[in-house]
Amino acid sequence: MFDNIFVSDIDLLYIKNLLEKPFYISETKLTINHFDDVLSRVLFQIMLKAMAEKNSFIPLTDLQPLFNDKDRLEKYSHFGHPIKLISVEDLLVKFREMQTESSHKEIEQTIIERYNRKTLKETAKKMLLEVDDSAKSSKELLRKYGYKLDTLLDSASDSRKTITADDMLS
Repeated sequence: MFDNIFVSDIDLLYIKNLLEKPFYISETKLTINHFDDVLSRVLFQIMLKAMAEKNSFIPLTDLQPLFNDKDRLEKYSHFGHPIKLISVEDLLVKFREMQTESSHKEIEQTIIERYNRKTLKETAKKMLLEVDDSAKSSKELLRKYGYKLDTLLDSASDSRKTITADDMLS
C-alpha cells in the first residue's frame, strides 16, 4: 500500500480497529514501541493518554488537540507520510476506507511478531559485538542477554497479561 520507512500498513490497520472499537485499547498487549508507523505512534499515544486520564477515548474529541498543535503538525509533515492531517473528520474517513480480512487479534500478533524479530536481530548484533570484547565474561553476557531474550519470550506468550493504559504510560 505505502512505500515509506515511516509507514506501516499493518500498524495503520491496528489503529483503524482502535478507532472503530476504542475498548480494544484497554485489552492491548502493545506499547508505543511496537509501532513502526509514525502516525500510528502519535494516535496510539493520544488514545492511551485519553484512556489513562478519563477511562474513555472519543476520536472526534480526543484527536482534535493534535490538529490544533501547529508545531506537531509541522514535525509530522517532514516524515512524508501519505496520510495528511487535515481534520479529525478527514482522518477518520481515511481510516474507514482501509480494508482488511484479518481479525484484530491477528493484526496485533503480527505486530508483536515483527517487533520481536526486529528486537531479536538488534540484540543478536549487540551480543556479537560484546562477545568479542575480552573485558566481559561469558557469564556476564549470558546474564545480560538471557534477561533480554526472556523478556522477548514473555511478550510472545499467549498467556501474557494484558497491559493497561496506565501501565504503558507510567
